[in-house]
Amino acid sequence: MPIPSPSLDLTHPFANNPQPQELLTHSEEQFRTFVANIPGAVYRCIYDEQLKGLSLRTMLFLSEAIETVTGYSASDFINNRVRSFTSIIHPQDRIKIEQAIRQSISANQPYVMEYRIVKANGSTVWVYDKGQGICDENGHIQWLDGVILDVTERKTAEADLRYTQTFLNSVVEHLPMAVFIKDAIDLRVMYWNKASEELFGYSREKVLGKNDYEFLPAQQARYLRANDRQVLAGGELVDIAQAPLITPHRGKRIVHSKKVPLLDETGTPRYLLGICRDITEEKLADTEAAQSAQALRDSEAHYRRIVETATEGIWMFDANSKTTFANSRIAEMLGYTVEEMQGRSFFDFIDEESRVQAQAYVERRRQGIRERHDFKFCRKDGSLLWAIVSATPILDAEGQFVGVLRMITDISDVYDELRLRKQAEEALRQSHQQIADILERITEAFFALDHQWQFTYINGEASRLLQRQPEELIGANFWDVFPEAVGSFVEQQYRQATQEQVPVIFETFSAPLNSWLEVRAYPSGSGLSVFWRDITEQKQAQDALRKSEEQYRTLASHFPNGAVLAFDRELRYTLAEGEALATLGLSKELVEGKTLWEARSPELCEILEPHYRAALSGVAGIFELEYANHTYLVHTLPLKNDWGEVFAGMVMKQDITDRKRSQEQLQERELFLRSIYDGVEDGIFVVDVLETENLGARSQESEVIQEEKPIPGYEFRYQGLNPAHERLSGLCSADLRGKTPQEVLPPDLAAAVSQRYEECVRAGTAISYEECLPLPGEDAWWITTLSPLRDRQGQIYRLVGTSINISDRKQAEVALQESERRFRAIFDSMFQFIGLMKPDGTLLKANQTALDFGGLCLEDIAGRPFWETRWWSLSAQIQERLKAAIAQAAAGEFVRYEVDVLGAGNQVITIDFSIKPVKDETGQVVLLIPEGRDISDRKRTEEALRKSESQLRAKNQELKRTLHQLKNTQAQLIQNEKMVSLGQMVAGIAHEINNPISFIYGNIAYAHEYAQNLLNVVKLYGLHYPEPLPLIQDEIEALDLDFVATDFPKLLDSMQEGANRIREIVLSLRNFSRLDEAQIKPVNLHEGLDNTLLILQHRLKAHAGKSGIEVRKEYGQLPLVECYPGSLNQVFMNLLSNAIDALETQPQPRVITIRTEVETGDQGRAGEDESTRMFQLNSRMLSTPLPPPQCVVIRITDNGPGIPLEVKKQIFDPFFTTKPVGVGTGLGLAIAYSIVVEQHRGHLTCMSEPGQGAEFVIELPIRQPSLSNATSV
Repeated sequence: MPIPSPSLDLTHPFANNPQPQELLTHSEEQFRTFVANIPGAVYRCIYDEQLKGLSLRTMLFLSEAIETVTGYSASDFINNRVRSFTSIIHPQDRIKIEQAIRQSISANQPYVMEYRIVKANGSTVWVYDKGQGICDENGHIQWLDGVILDVTERKTAEADLRYTQTFLNSVVEHLPMAVFIKDAIDLRVMYWNKASEELFGYSREKVLGKNDYEFLPAQQARYLRANDRQVLAGGELVDIAQAPLITPHRGKRIVHSKKVPLLDETGTPRYLLGICRDITEEKLADTEAAQSAQALRDSEAHYRRIVETATEGIWMFDANSKTTFANSRIAEMLGYTVEEMQGRSFFDFIDEESRVQAQAYVERRRQGIRERHDFKFCRKDGSLLWAIVSATPILDAEGQFVGVLRMITDISDVYDELRLRKQAEEALRQSHQQIADILERITEAFFALDHQWQFTYINGEASRLLQRQPEELIGANFWDVFPEAVGSFVEQQYRQATQEQVPVIFETFSAPLNSWLEVRAYPSGSGLSVFWRDITEQKQAQDALRKSEEQYRTLASHFPNGAVLAFDRELRYTLAEGEALATLGLSKELVEGKTLWEARSPELCEILEPHYRAALSGVAGIFELEYANHTYLVHTLPLKNDWGEVFAGMVMKQDITDRKRSQEQLQERELFLRSIYDGVEDGIFVVDVLETENLGARSQESEVIQEEKPIPGYEFRYQGLNPAHERLSGLCSADLRGKTPQEVLPPDLAAAVSQRYEECVRAGTAISYEECLPLPGEDAWWITTLSPLRDRQGQIYRLVGTSINISDRKQAEVALQESERRFRAIFDSMFQFIGLMKPDGTLLKANQTALDFGGLCLEDIAGRPFWETRWWSLSAQIQERLKAAIAQAAAGEFVRYEVDVLGAGNQVITIDFSIKPVKDETGQVVLLIPEGRDISDRKRTEEALRKSESQLRAKNQELKRTLHQLKNTQAQLIQNEKMVSLGQMVAGIAHEINNPISFIYGNIAYAHEYAQNLLNVVKLYGLHYPEPLPLIQDEIEALDLDFVATDFPKLLDSMQEGANRIREIVLSLRNFSRLDEAQIKPVNLHEGLDNTLLILQHRLKAHAGKSGIEVRKEYGQLPLVECYPGSLNQVFMNLLSNAIDALETQPQPRVITIRTEVETGDQGRAGEDESTRMFQLNSRMLSTPLPPPQCVVIRITDNGPGIPLEVKKQIFDPFFTTKPVGVGTGLGLAIAYSIVVEQHRGHLTCMSEPGQGAEFVIELPIRQPSLSNATSV
């Protein structure tokens, strides 16, 4: 292309009187920027001396982009300094290039070439080269101008597309199923493979380009046309599993057909794909197999009904104790599904305690011993199943042990339930340990700070990051460890988290650690939890990425074939070059100097303007443009100066119409073949055939040794599998591609399939065979068809195989036989008696257990009425009862009763007998299953149990009473010990506090007097020396002597008030503990109540954002009451603490009311007139004498949530609590009840309803004459 002249003024930076040198410099800068932004290498070369008939193409100018294409620097080629450009062109392409350039020069036309070059690293790439010869005024060639760009990716994609098309075409053409394609408009046949010719009986030449009416009978064509239109209208796959087909050469056939519309990008059907497979022979084979298996299936169904309806669990195992069969009853017993039990070991259902015993049982089965025993199993939910196990060894025809049949009878109801295995404390401990383990395993540094910013926990990663041991940091202040963080952004964030109680996340650079950290801080009630994550590498990567982006190059990898235009910031074209301008309806004269809107149509301006403005903002773009029946690939690029400023934009348009059409045709063809290859449900595989040479074996004729002759050998390599084959076989096409059978299959299997492949190659025609191939987890049977493909020389180079899975058909008979044998073995091995009969009572079968008991064989009873057999010959009444039961069962009822039956040797036993009807799908009874279970032992056991039941019941009642007494004693002992210890501790604390307080309290008066004297002296000094020394005057002002003189007496007064308060608290503690009052004495109960409230004052006050609890005291005039004061204080403490607990979560107002009053004997007990509200909560209350003539009543009431009825019934029971584990002991109310009722001969009652609060009423006699010998609890 010509070098632009200085008239290319994109944006002129010189406003007035530009100098020629300045204009030249500016033009050169613009040209250099323009060339640097072209997506390809721009060159100017001489068409120079010949080298073996080739021009050297000595480069005069070559842009730096050539290094991206070739790997060589542009300076290497200038004047052939290091090498000529021709030297890197692929030798096979050099003559072709020379010819193209000469023809171009002769015709005075541009040349366009695609050829290969060898890069500096030795690899080969494809380039696109477009240029033209530049002549002088005499018409002589001066040089060649052009552009080169890398098109390897496009060439590779086109080659891959052609290869895929060839590959799929060869596969589809040789599929053993008919494949055809019709157009969606006229339904004319466009594709018809060989299998279509064989199936339908019409050659390819006869059907291509024709519709159904032109080669099929009218009726058949009309049916197919309607069916095809319906498929196209539906837009989805239509699968017809079985349909008749009339052919001209083979008559009626049965086919499996599929039809699917192939849609264009708008969703409109363009073609109709059809796939048909002849399944006539398969249907015939299926019919024969079905008939031969029906009888076996019927027999198997009979035994299956018996087993599945058995009331016992039936469980079969193989020789390794793996489950091979389990009926629904055993699965129900163990809490599993039948599917969950399949394949699991017998030992999976027992605990460690039973494992040794179970192994001994298994060994006895291996010895052929049949026995019955009790055993313990583990259910799925962890509970135990106790059962009677009847175990029978299973032997094969040679007498070898092959498994065990176990009959399971549930007897769990005679065993105790499991106790709880884990306590809540253990669970909590494990939870704490888990949290600690998690913090030690995380990859982030973690530490915790308390409210004083001291470390309380540091995990291992934090210790590693800080390079300090945890014991060095625990208790240290964070700001002392990191002094540089004081006043920094880090401190600001941490304090924000603690003050606002919100988590904070931020990034910071730690100079001591020389690391970037991501910090996440979470406030909590105990302080601040902090996670540090080292993100130094991430920061470094981001920095490297930013530097890389700053080096972004705008040079694109697409060549500007067609037209190149440049425009300034006002969208005015300053350059228009290229042969494609004419196809766009433009010319250089019509475009240059005009704006976008002046040169182009409004519709096109709307499309182009956003891309132009994006380029001017520094954003490059690429898009396809449809215009004037052509497709253009359009590049828009910003043009920048040396300072990186965008001063103009460039647009390059390449006409890719032919390439687009070619690609669309290739893609369309590939879509056809790919849809067939992927859509077929049968497995398809492709094998490449590579011929090798092997020396043949020597042959001897007429005793003459012949010379060894080479015979052809073959190597087979897999080329691919279709998706259906991948699903069926579990193999991956990508893993197989290019590998031999020996590399991907077991040796024996690889040899077998290679032999089949070689057989097909040597036969030179398609072969079919059945084979059994191992798949992951199972073996599968297949019908495989191999079809050879030949090249143009007639040599077989590929095999196309199709595989149809026939495992179901091949395995059906084997499965039925195995199932029938298994159910027959179960049937005969059952310990209970079981049989099969018709609805009229004719006996068909009986298991071996029933025959052995009766001393019979099957021939003795088969075909006879059931009631005429030996088992029922004890009496006519038994036979008549059986007839009636059979009639009931034949009517559809389940019948069950106990009856005596007769066995061999006149043995009589009692059985649990039942008859179950078996119905068909219409509800008709078709069979009856009689079943009998020997219950003679159970009968005897039930009688023994009845005799011992009364004795056990009496012992149980005695144990309950003993347990009740033990609980009461335990509760009293525990509480007594607690209160003694608490009283000693409180008394000790009170004594220790009282001594120093006495010192303080006794000396405050003297301190007050001394202070007053000192202040008087100071006043006298000020009176007689009004002008003190300056030093003394400064000290007086600094001390603010007047304020001190006023405030110091007040300070002493407040100290005296505080000391008085402490003395009152100490006195209350001593009164509450009452260690010196273990005997009964008259007491002021109001004093005990006030002391208790004083101790609980910290729980009544408002704190932590919660309002306080109001206490209303409504005291009556109470006399002194004879009682144990320490014990009653304990009662008050328990009741008031419970009331506070109940109000913790309640809204305002929260009120506790304490009422006291005196009741006389004629007033009755408190609350008797409100019997609907009062509930005596403990059924254990001792019978007490009538209340004395006069008593006191204390009522403690709260407005909390109330107590439910079911809880009220138990609140006075020892150890009963509704509080969480670790919060309540369940002893408080039980001890209070014992103190009031048993120790003081009073009453303690509760009146409460949900939502109405609770009231506890204490009634105490004023005198306790009968308690003179009692002791304190």
